[in-house]
Amino acid sequence: MKHLYRQLKKIEALKRAPVKKMADSKKTTTSWWEKVPAFYSTGMKVFFAFLFLLLVVHAAYELFRYDLIIRPFETPFNLTRQEGYSGTVVAYRLQDYMNQKREELKRSSVPGVKGVAAIQLTELQRRPEIDVPAIGLSLNAIIYQLRRMLGIKQRRVSGDIVVREGKLYLTVRITKKPAITFPPGEVKNPEPVIKQAAEYVLKTLEPLTFGLNYCTNNKKELLTSLIKEIQQSQHDEKKALVLTLEGCLFKNMEKYEAAINKLDQALQDESLENDSLRAVILYLKGETLLEEDKPTLAIEEYEKALELYPNNGVIYAQLAEALIKSKKTKKGLEEYEKASKKDPDNPWLYTAWGYQLAELKEFKAADEKFKKAVTVAPNYALAYANWGDVLLKKRNEYRAATEKYEQAVKLDPSVAWVYGNWGVALVKLGEDEKALAKFEKSLDLKSTDWVYNHFEGVFRSLKKPELFAQYEGVALKQKRTSSYYKAFEYVLQRVKKPELFAKYEDAVAIKQQRASYYEKWGTVLASLKQYEAAITKYQKALEMNPTEGFYHYKLANALVELGKHESEAGKDEQARLKYEQARVNYEKAVQLKLPKRSLVWAYSGWGEALVGLKLFPEALAKYEEALNLKHRMHALFYNKLMKALRQFDKQEYFAQYQPLIERSKSNILKSRYYYRWGRTVAKRNQHRDAITQYKKALDTNPKHVWSRIMLGHELIQVQESTEALTECETLLELTQASSDNTKAAVHALCGLAQIALNQREAGTKNCQKALELSENEDWAYWCLGDVLVMQNQPEQAVKQYEAAVDIKPENAFYRYKWGQALAQLKQYDAAITQFEKAIELDKNGEIGKQSQAEIEALKDEKSTITDSPFCSRFSDYDNVEHFYYRKAKNLLGFQNLTG
Repeated sequence: MKHLYRQLKKIEALKRAPVKKMADSKKTTTSWWEKVPAFYSTGMKVFFAFLFLLLVVHAAYELFRYDLIIRPFETPFNLTRQEGYSGTVVAYRLQDYMNQKREELKRSSVPGVKGVAAIQLTELQRRPEIDVPAIGLSLNAIIYQLRRMLGIKQRRVSGDIVVREGKLYLTVRITKKPAITFPPGEVKNPEPVIKQAAEYVLKTLEPLTFGLNYCTNNKKELLTSLIKEIQQSQHDEKKALVLTLEGCLFKNMEKYEAAINKLDQALQDESLENDSLRAVILYLKGETLLEEDKPTLAIEEYEKALELYPNNGVIYAQLAEALIKSKKTKKGLEEYEKASKKDPDNPWLYTAWGYQLAELKEFKAADEKFKKAVTVAPNYALAYANWGDVLLKKRNEYRAATEKYEQAVKLDPSVAWVYGNWGVALVKLGEDEKALAKFEKSLDLKSTDWVYNHFEGVFRSLKKPELFAQYEGVALKQKRTSSYYKAFEYVLQRVKKPELFAKYEDAVAIKQQRASYYEKWGTVLASLKQYEAAITKYQKALEMNPTEGFYHYKLANALVELGKHESEAGKDEQARLKYEQARVNYEKAVQLKLPKRSLVWAYSGWGEALVGLKLFPEALAKYEEALNLKHRMHALFYNKLMKALRQFDKQEYFAQYQPLIERSKSNILKSRYYYRWGRTVAKRNQHRDAITQYKKALDTNPKHVWSRIMLGHELIQVQESTEALTECETLLELTQASSDNTKAAVHALCGLAQIALNQREAGTKNCQKALELSENEDWAYWCLGDVLVMQNQPEQAVKQYEAAVDIKPENAFYRYKWGQALAQLKQYDAAITQFEKAIELDKNGEIGKQSQAEIEALKDEKSTITDSPFCSRFSDYDNVEHFYYRKAKNLLGFQNLTG
């Protein structure tokens, strides 16, 4: 059995041996090209496997990516066919306008010296895609279906255009946002509506872009509005962004502590996942601390920002500025050097570097940096703009500055402050009208107070009302109603065109809920003396704000002016009502605590209203209140008081001088009151009382010349000529620096006193001296007339008295003296005429009574001369008799002088 087994093993081995040889021989006989198909088959399998893997990866990427997709809009067939605006075209136009708006915001986000523009990072890291539809089963269609199956929602912008009643309506839909339809546009020109839609989409999806622009340009209202929009729509997911923008808003409001708190909250918020926003927050925090004059703390924040963006030249520039402000100038300049190596192609870096060198008054080095900036980026407008600022503000090279500004606006015409500073440079060069155009352009781009103030100042300085149309356009466009009112007031006072009020009404309508504009409108009307219309506007202002004292004051002023006009027109009752109402409004104005500059005028106007009501004592009290405030217009109020005081001389106020004097706090006013009291009693021939009052006036104010002059006159009246002459000698010393008219009165008074003391020669000289000083000194003519009568020269005396009457035709005494001289010449009819006029002027006074006696005597004398054949014999005697008769009456005090 064992043998059999071994045999079988051998047989089996023999069977295997030939087979092996055959295999070896086959292997040696197979050629290489027979292997190519096998390799090709294997390669194709690997290629398709790799392609499939790429497709799966791309599909997964497309399935889960979150980029913005703009879908073609649904558009009417006719719009596509006639105007060429297909849905895809509208989507591309929307995308283009979004890019344009984004770039525009970036350019205008860069301020004059420092900015945030270089960190203007948006939420969208890539360009939005247009979802162009494909024919058949496409990968996009498969991915779209997969998204629907898996519930994955991608941000999309879609919409439609509808044409109704000849108007084009565009509706935009954004993922997770409500649809919005824009105001209708023209069918033949859909571009404006598409542009509005682009701005809306960009603001909705990239609020940081707009927020940083508003922050940089200090647009507080727009920034506040944007913050509210974000809070209402997506507060939780955008909380860090909201806190950032709130911090920037507080920074612009100079509420630095609140700004820092908001920015710190933003850094700690859970929704902050973007390093770009974190860098912005750190940058803004550094700027806030730098503005708060805390450069050391600002440096820490800038260094943190540089950890996120180590090659950002702008952050280095701000860090360098902070170091220089913290008196580490050398280290700050080293940071500029370091930045230039890490970010050598950043033109803003060299621009900021040049400006900082100019601050250090290293102008040559500054010029080199500005040149480097424009070499690195020849189209970088900001380098030229800041270079111009250095030339304007640091070096006073105005012409060179205008050249730099001109180059800047050629490269970028959208930066408002460049035009503003260009205008300032032109003003310095005396080219004001060119400057107006630059200011206007600046305001068109961005409304700023400092530019508008320059614009308004140049307009006023030119004093060319023909430029008003230009000013009007700018004021209305800027909605500067207050300054528009100022322009109207300026122009209407020079160009009396009431039709301009229609335009002013438009200006007021811009902010018609503001009472102040109605007050200003009323002021313009009052300046044109349209007081009734002005009163209506002031009343409207008071309806809106009845507790504003200034409005009561302005209304009262208009009522007083209208009352004056009605009084002049003989409408006494209507005038009285206006004065009474003005009195009430002035009282309210004073009670409501007006500012001092208005309060003094309110008391003055109140006094005028009381004068109109013939309440002179009360009026004097108000004028005194105005004087007590010691305003620079003191003389005006004093003159008004004196005018009212002259009205006070009437009989019904005679007893009220003493209360006036007791109330007055000013010795000067007290002396004036005593003086007027003396004048009042002197007119009633109460000469002793007049002397008493004049002496009291001199006790309170010894330097009041006219009190002393009138005292001398009254002393002559009571035949105390010696004392009068003593006063004259004092007056001659006091009036050395006085006017010629006052000196003339003093010399005339001295002459009268000397003549009364029979010092004719000295008296004549003084009277002649008076006429040399003033041809209108009536006392001098009276004085010379009396001398000539005493010298028996009535013909010459008549001329002197006539000259006195020419100066003061209402003076009864001069008429009386003239009549006496004519009677001496036996010109009875002419004498009677003068006596009759004297009676008219002084019906119940002593002059009137004596004039009547003279007329009766002349009539008797005339009839006697006519009847007697011997009358000529007594003519000389009659002349002598008349002379002594009249001289006696003069000595008895029948004179009544008015001065």
